Amino acid sequence: MIMALSFIPPEHLDEHVDLLEDALPEELIPVSNWFEDNYIGRPNRRGATAEGLFSY
Repeated sequence: MIMALSFIPPEHLDEHVDLLEDALPEELIPVSNWFEDNYIGRPNRRGATAEGLFSY
């Protein structure tokens, strides 16, 4: 299921990652967190999204 994210347009990626996290087994949550930290970015204190390490 994680590999399917490569077919999602970048403007919809945040929404689909959230949906995927709801469906993932507990063991795969660290993988999802790593993907979000490195490729998508996370919300910061100011309400903006911090850039991921390898942003799209």
